[in-house]
Amino acid sequence: MALLHQNRFSIFDPEAERWSPPATLDTTLLHPSVSALGPDHLVVIGGRLEEGGTSVCSIHLSPSGIRQVHWHDTSVPALRDAASIALDGERVLVVGGSIDGTSDPRTWILDAARRDVRPGPTLPIEGGIADAILQRSAFGILVVGGERRIEGRPVPPSGPAIVQLDRNSARRLPAPPALAIRTAILANPTGIERFGGYRFEAAARDRGRASVLDDATSLRLVPVVVAD
Repeated sequence: MALLHQNRFSIFDPEAERWSPPATLDTTLLHPSVSALGPDHLVVIGGRLEEGGTSVCSIHLSPSGIRQVHWHDTSVPALRDAASIALDGERVLVVGGSIDGTSDPRTWILDAARRDVRPGPTLPIEGGIADAILQRSAFGILVVGGERRIEGRPVPPSGPAIVQLDRNSARRLPAPPALAIRTAILANPTGIERFGGYRFEAAARDRGRASVLDDATSLRLVPVVVAD
């Protein structure tokens, strides 16, 4: 387990039940996204506070310490609260995030072997999404949970989506019956379960986190076979 807090980095050893002495990074990060490409390679996306810094870097772990490698590809903007998931031992999918307090609908595919970035499909989620949860399925990568941000203010996203990289496409999925943010997501072999969160009432004057959502919903993905 790795802990990244601002400019400090530490690793937890479950066998020894202790944290390693914190290492200092060369920059301070706030709300980055981190994906693991194996046991000794992390990719950190976004979260940079300094002007002009690169948005992606690799952290290589070794018994002697850590080594940072900044990517020169500047295709990924200065995101905060993006979601990311490792696709294999070299590639990472980055989804959404927020820029200057506004959520983004774009996706990017990072190649750690080449340290380059190519754009992925744009999400069919109005206003984008930040802090989403990504789950693998037999149909693609599910984009669930999260929130839309308007000038830094969180509101529920317009709905979940699924990213299908083999088709370079993304499509909307049915929206849950209750609009909420900060929900807990549990994956299972056939879909996802959504528990709790903060409910939003459309008629309420203040669309803040008005009440706690105490129910649960399911999203099931059922295969469809078309015979010709």
